[in-house]
Amino acid sequence: EGKVHVFKAHAAFDAPPAQLLAVLREWDLIPRWNPYVPQAVITAEPSLMSLTGGLEMYLPAPFSNRAGMFHAEGMDLLDTHGYFLGTFQSSEEAMRQLPDSLRKFDLLYFGESGFRITPLTSGAAAGAFAEGAEILVSDRCDCVFVVSLDPGSLWVPDWLVNLILGVIAPFIYKEVVAILARISDEYKARMEYRAELYPLLEKRSNAHVEKAGSAALAANRTPDGGADASINSGGSAQPVSKSKKGGLFRLFRR
Repeated sequence: EGKVHVFKAHAAFDAPPAQLLAVLREWDLIPRWNPYVPQAVITAEPSLMSLTGGLEMYLPAPFSNRAGMFHAEGMDLLDTHGYFLGTFQSSEEAMRQLPDSLRKFDLLYFGESGFRITPLTSGAAAGAFAEGAEILVSDRCDCVFVVSLDPGSLWVPDWLVNLILGVIAPFIYKEVVAILARISDEYKARMEYRAELYPLLEKRSNAHVEKAGSAALAANRTPDGGADASINSGGSAQPVSKSKKGGLFRLFRR
């Protein structure tokens, strides 16, 4: 009772960072594809890079669903750290914005949580490191996602944790991969509506991997001919494994 559970996921996606950020930023669209979140609301949007939101989280019998609120902030740290950073956490201010549709549920709370998205490119495989070759674009990304959950008075048995780790988290990952493989009209409309945000994220991601590619070329760190490689935030080329299902996915619990 009262124990905080921390889950960490690491995944690679064959999609531009801006598209993955759209799936996270357009929070109220989550229930369209995620049955484990029957309700998702945005109650405030102080800026393009911040919001206050809430959700109803599905729990299997004999438990009942829970509700939570959080405030989220996004930051562009490409120039200093090589990634986009998002943080979210429950707060008194966020809980005060709990909508009527969520008030009938017992509450859960988010501790310090967040995600890190690093732009990558598969352009190195096509020889884009060579002088005069095509400009690199960020068509892949790496994501680390950490969620800290305080279930309040709810006792969390091992079987429920195993359900989250073995069923719910892999399902969400596969759904996100599917969404990124074919962006729906709803997400396209949101990305067009927020024209001041997503095109800029795309431009920043492309510039980042192009700069990293130039640094790798200057340092003679060109990958072996024909090898599939991506640019990491440090400017070096690293081999990566790709798959039609989206690549790497690992989940941990602390």
